[in-house]
Amino acid sequence: MNAFIGGNAQVKGDARVFGGAHVYGDAKVYNNARVYDYAQVYGYAKVCDYAHVCGYAKIYGHTWVRGIVKVCRNSILEGDVNISKGWVRNVHWWKDIP
Repeated sequence: MNAFIGGNAQVKGDARVFGGAHVYGDAKVYNNARVYDYAQVYGYAKVCDYAHVCGYAKIYGHTWVRGIVKVCRNSILEGDVNISKGWVRNVHWWKDIP
């Protein structure tokens, strides 16, 4: 499956985008992050460190996913969300996660 990286999006370091995933707009994926399984990262979102975004998840706005975290199973994180550990599954969130 092909991945798509477009616009001003950046994928740096050992980061990987694969499995039908899309990264576009001004999004950044870096360090050892992974975006796969039809996930989308766009807008000004950042995914870094050892974070995984997968399973049709959408990350956008000014969301920052970092650390050891997995966002999956149709989750949507938008706006000013900042998450750095744990699992997020089947959640739609638009503000800081406690």
